[in-house]
Amino acid sequence: MRYLIWGCYSGIGFHFVQACLEKGHFVYGVDGLSERKEMMAMFIGRNAHFTHFPEVNTFKQSNHDGLDCLITVYDIEADVPWHQLEEIPATQRVRITSSSKKEPKEGWLTVHMEHYFGPWLSKKPYEITSKDYAIEDLIHSIFTLSEDYQAPDVVSLPNDVSIITSKPIENRKEQLAIHRRKFSSFYK
Repeated sequence: MRYLIWGCYSGIGFHFVQACLEKGHFVYGVDGLSERKEMMAMFIGRNAHFTHFPEVNTFKQSNHDGLDCLITVYDIEADVPWHQLEEIPATQRVRITSSSKKEPKEGWLTVHMEHYFGPWLSKKPYEITSKDYAIEDLIHSIFTLSEDYQAPDVVSLPNDVSIITSKPIENRKEQLAIHRRKFSSFYK
């Protein structure tokens, strides 16, 4: 499968890229670069299934045959180049936001995410509560939703969908604490 992920070096976007690559999918990532995002790019490395584009127009000028799924990851809707993205042929379109605005967008599955944690995200281990879910578990649920063409237009995770947790939350918190110590300069 071929994915385009707009916001590929944001915390959530990065996790989507990783999940797609682990499944052997081809990923086109669109995101500008900053010092923090360059660090994220190093973790993807030179994966033959990943191609980075600094902006949507650069991707549109490249040779591609269409996409199986186009995913946008954002906090502020005004920052997303919707017009340019909607010109790109894709079988499925998913927009993922942590914004409190839960309005549908025609032709898109909108996933509103809250109560999540994981590596490269801002929530600290001591802030995690029983309402929170590991980003990996939420991403698995989003993949399932995006493959279900009967899914509603707007979904709020974890409220509207049952999330299957792959590891106990205490194990995840411990892993996150280790990660944050190892990469402490990233979280400053």
